[in-house]
This record gives sequence, C-alpha cells and structure tokens, in this order.
Amino acid sequence: CALLREHNKYDLASDDGKRQYLQAAIKVLSNVGAIELEIYASRIANELSVAKEVIISEAKRQAKKNNVVQQKKEFTEIQRKEDILDKLNSQRKTFYRAAKAEEMLIALVMANPEFLKGIDEKLSYEDYITDFNRRIYKAVTDRLRQGKSAEISFLYGDLTEDEISAVAKIQTISHTLKNTMAECLDCINVI
Repeated sequence: CALLREHNKYDLASDDGKRQYLQAAIKVLSNVGAIELEIYASRIANELSVAKEVIISEAKRQAKKNNVVQQKKEFTEIQRKEDILDKLNSQRKTFYRAAKAEEMLIALVMANPEFLKGIDEKLSYEDYITDFNRRIYKAVTDRLRQGKSAEISFLYGDLTEDEISAVAKIQTISHTLKNTMAECLDCINVI
C-alpha cells in the first residue's frame, strides 16, 4: 500500500523519477520483514531494471539508520525521564545512592506486590529518605494494602502528569532486575 502510493507519485518513464521512486521505496522497505523485502525488492528490481541485491542492501542500510535514530530517541526519552526525576525529587542528587535504592524498591514492589508483606516487617514509608520517593512508595503500598492494583494508570488521581512520568521511569527499573526478595533486602539495607 505504501509502495503503491510512492509508485504513483513519480514519473517512472524518466531516470529522475525512477531514482526518486527507488529512494522512497527503499525507505518503505527498510521497515518490512525479510520475506516482504525479498518479494518487493524482486518486483521493483524487475520494474526498474536494477539489481535486486542493491535494493536489499540499501533497504538494510536504511533499516540500520532507522535503528540508530530510534535508539537516539529512546536515549533522549530516558534522559528526559531522568531529568524529571531530578526535578521532582530535589533530594535525589544529595542522597543519590539512597534515592536509587528507594526507586529500585518501588519498582520491585510494583512488579511483585507479594514482596510487600516481607518488606513491611523491615521498612515503613516513613523510613524513606527522599520526600518524593516516600510519597510515591506510600501511594503504591497504600493501594496494594487495600487490595487494589498499583499499575501506573491507577495512580493518575493521586499524582501529576510529571509525577506519573517519573513513576513510569522508576517502574522500568524492574526490567533490569532479577525481581527477588534479596534485591528488596539489599535496597532496605541502603535506605
């Protein structure tokens, strides 16, 4: 469908039209799977009298470029979220190690609500060092104690949009962890 739109934009009777169509088609093909790439590259190669291998090679090169651009966007988004955490949690830079442990513990509890019982025996929200993380931990654990979900979407009534973004950043930490009670205990020891 996208290839057909590109095909109809250009005058394929002229060399310049063919070149422009080929460049546009390569951008489209850079976002398709290997099978589609093979099929459409063959069709375009036959239509434009261009080697299929060149089209495939250029589409793969463009896909790599797209990947680099996407990674830069993701890194920028991570940096933005890191900046939000620093902005919202003014104590984070002063108590960086403790703040990171608090964030990790919040992430672990959100991902593993069953850990809360073991944590409650050793730590209260009042033990948190940073005010922002204390408030987030209390909001999350209060919901869990009431038998409610602590998913981000359920915190919208209690938090601002920026705070929700900060919690989303915190929640992603659990993807880098083993999600064990031992990690919770390590965090408690730091706090």
